Amino acid sequence: YNRLIMKKTLPQANDLNKVIDVMTYIYYHPQSSYEDIATYIGFSKRQAQYYVDACIYLNLVDEEHKPTNICMDIFKNNPANITESVYERIILDDLIGQVFAKAFAFTEYDLDNFAQELVTIYYPEILSTATIERRAHNIVLWCKKIIKSLSLK
Repeated sequence: YNRLIMKKTLPQANDLNKVIDVMTYIYYHPQSSYEDIATYIGFSKRQAQYYVDACIYLNLVDEEHKPTNICMDIFKNNPANITESVYERIILDDLIGQVFAKAFAFTEYDLDNFAQELVTIYYPEILSTATIERRAHNIVLWCKKIIKSLSLK
């Protein structure tokens, strides 16, 4: 059993700002419990898990709720641009990056459908259509948020 080969849980956290807040909280409070994180961010323990899982997916936090080297580097080398550093991690992700590229290049494209197709390919074990649609939609939300922030620069 190799942890590095283990497939990461596809993000269920829809609010990218809160993903960054959770990463930041864990950076300053390593090994926080889900209860601590839920209390800090103001939502349920289950939602806290979604946000921690998103941080794990992006390799910003590990399974023990400790910041990864990538997270440490972001805070050490680029503290003024933490958000942009996280956006970069998302854009460079194999799956999410493809959705981002489509969203960026083809504004009228059916992104939800495209993201659903990719989720089905990357995560064949997800059998529920509703789950595929929800996870794919989160990816689309993340990409649109990043594109919107880029257009404001």
